[in-house]
Amino acid sequence: SVALAADGDAAGADAVSGMAAGAILPFDYVLIETSGLADPGPLMQVLWRREMATSGFYLDGVVSIVDAAHAMRHLRPSGPLGLMRRRAEAEKQVAVSDLVILNKVDLSDSPAALEDVSRAVEALNATAPQLRTSHALVGAATLLHLRAYASDSALELRRAAAGGAASHSPYVSCVSLESRAPLRLDALQSWLRALAEDRSDDVYRIKGVLALRGEPRRFIVHGVHAQIHGFAGSEWRDGEPRASSLVVIGHRLEGLRLDESFAACASDGESQAALTDAGECAPCEEEEAAAEGKKRL
Repeated sequence: SVALAADGDAAGADAVSGMAAGAILPFDYVLIETSGLADPGPLMQVLWRREMATSGFYLDGVVSIVDAAHAMRHLRPSGPLGLMRRRAEAEKQVAVSDLVILNKVDLSDSPAALEDVSRAVEALNATAPQLRTSHALVGAATLLHLRAYASDSALELRRAAAGGAASHSPYVSCVSLESRAPLRLDALQSWLRALAEDRSDDVYRIKGVLALRGEPRRFIVHGVHAQIHGFAGSEWRDGEPRASSLVVIGHRLEGLRLDESFAACASDGESQAALTDAGECAPCEEEEAAAEGKKRL
């Protein structure tokens, strides 16, 4: 499911008023459910476009439900018909998710089999939290207000799981990039632009918390295919290591090459730039509205 949330002001009501012959609809959250074989990427790109900045709704997050009793038949199939049973759609759905629900855990063959499913999911997406349940019993509050595209907290909590690692399936790679040295904004811009132009179809999801030279605030990066946005987050605390973490999930990514090119963003160059309140990072835009309760895309 792809979730949209309203910003809570009149603009949100105005944005949906035309859906019911001019009536203002009394809801503040929209869940878009896709089929089990759907590719959520195109829908996410539409909802993540810059034009959505004026909408009363923002992209809140993507949730996938994984059948823990049967998922391995499609994620890690074996036997002579294994390749026929593999579903690239299933892998991509997990790869772009911000929350993964492992359902039917009561039907799993054994605790070890359940752990195999969990590890297969983590190999595809190390940053997405996993929730185990049966009969799809999940409270609505768990699914809502993820703010996956507005906050760096979820990524920071998962750094240990993804830090410095690259995991792969035959189709999907989850590459974690780290830098202990602060990055140059101009070099980062060029790197992101090249990634978007050269591998836009292959890069499913980008999530990052970055430290920039001369900038006291975290720089948050989120992206879906070629749509990559960035904004300034909270300030680094005194004594806190200013390290950069970026997770790139996509189709058969070259981890070593990405790691080397990302590390070059911290090397000395001819020009440097720093974020300012009026500045813009192309293809990223600075964003501070999260603290005000609204996120622009």
